[in-house]
Amino acid sequence: MNIPDIELILASSSPRRQQLLRDGGYDFRIVEPPFQEPDEILRKLSPTQQAESLAYFKARSVADKLPGAWVVGADTIVAVGNDVLGKPADAADARRMLNKLSDTRHAVITGVALLLPGGERLIASTTRS
Repeated sequence: MNIPDIELILASSSPRRQQLLRDGGYDFRIVEPPFQEPDEILRKLSPTQQAESLAYFKARSVADKLPGAWVVGADTIVAVGNDVLGKPADAADARRMLNKLSDTRHAVITGVALLLPGGERLIASTTRS
């Protein structure tokens, strides 16, 4: 979907997020966010707040450089209770995480933020599955 005079930016290098926008018929440009995740601050937030905050900060880090664009940021995390599993450091860490998830209730939480030109936040939302 091409909306005249709107430049849509996906602040992500995720192939899945790119495909979702393509499947929706949107014309967009990909700009990988320069944002570095501040682990020490995020640990104080709930998993849902973490996903939403990361999505917002990723979008903000791109929107600051492209003030005329609509910018979508997203982040997905996996949580067991309030314990958020990050990206595995190596194969052994990945096995440890999979073992932790096995036969355990866990949540996959995705936060999404849409920033309008000028930086106004239009949407900040999370979904759990």
